Amino acid sequence: MQETDSRECRNCHAFDYMEISKQPAYAKTKHMESIRESKTCIDCHMGIAHQIPADYDSDGKIHEGFKREGRSCDDCHKGMARADDGW
Repeated sequence: MQETDSRECRNCHAFDYMEISKQPAYAKTKHMESIRESKTCIDCHMGIAHQIPADYDSDGKIHEGFKREGRSCDDCHKGMARADDGW
């Protein structure tokens, strides 16, 4: 998905079709950041349409990045209990 710039997602969900100004503050901020940084959908929305591979973050770099950004575990792990340290 990263190699194709999330082409399959963007068939329906391209930034040009979004009314970013009407999105919740967090989504608006992150989508504007994604536009500026030329991120692809899968950079933030991995696992939405397909299961995340078992070895997806085997080196922990993705989780460390999310931790630095202050993202909630619930962004990806819907309904799961949070660890004592929040991660």
